[in-house]
Amino acid sequence: MTTNGSQILPTTEGQVRPITKLEPQDLYLTDVEEKLLSLIEREYGIDNAASSV
Repeated sequence: MTTNGSQILPTTEGQVRPITKLEPQDLYLTDVEEKLLSLIEREYGIDNAASSV
């Protein structure tokens, strides 16, 4: 597909594909991510690493 010079093409993904809403489960960390954060906290002595995400 080529343009003829006067056709305006989208510059961002949002102009091409509609923004979708996240499902509630997508908004929270998975169990695996929570376990990894817990290990990182213990290894490096960090308190509440998940709260800064």
